[in-house]
Amino acid sequence: MRPCAQPVLTIRGAGFGGPTPLVCVPLVARDAPGLLEQARAVHALGPDVVEWRADSFEDLSAPSVHAAARELRAILPAEPIIFTLRAREEGGARPISSDTRSAVILDIVRAGLADLVDVELFNGPRFIEPLLEAARTHAVRVVLSFHDFQRTPGDEVLQAKVAEMARLGADIAKVACMPQDPADVLRLLHVTYLARQAFPAWAATTPELVNKLLSG
Repeated sequence: MRPCAQPVLTIRGAGFGGPTPLVCVPLVARDAPGLLEQARAVHALGPDVVEWRADSFEDLSAPSVHAAARELRAILPAEPIIFTLRAREEGGARPISSDTRSAVILDIVRAGLADLVDVELFNGPRFIEPLLEAARTHAVRVVLSFHDFQRTPGDEVLQAKVAEMARLGADIAKVACMPQDPADVLRLLHVTYLARQAFPAWAATTPELVNKLLSG
């Protein structure tokens, strides 16, 4: 039995961190017509969650993204929407300046056009903290994420990444790595288990719990 969040984070009826894994389908269109076409097709499939990977979107002006997000919500009125403007350094479709990413994400958050936003931990506190503050004000949840597409870092590195996500105030922590052998998969499961034990609910994080995870 996999350990679950206490309490489970429920968004539009979907239980994040609960006993049942959720199916998330990404949208990766280059323009608004393509995005809406993909959304209609995905809506018909009935996924648990939909993620808009906006780093594939060609026009990243805030008004253009804002308008597309509003139309997207009309097509997906019940599905939880994750808005992701992924940095190239961690798997984004193309280079996008930090200022552009910050402005677009903040606009989406303040307009309440997404239920969650995914932000890479590597951006650092100066980038992340204003987004977290805006998200709390506008009832948007924040996923802090770490990606390594070449390998699976050591346990200490992974534990430190998750502890930092908790310290900053993430609602959900995400770690995506490339296992090189079955042992890496087992290590990821073990680190996930330690994280759930240390942080049964992210909102209850304390320095003592952070130290618990860091010490293994």
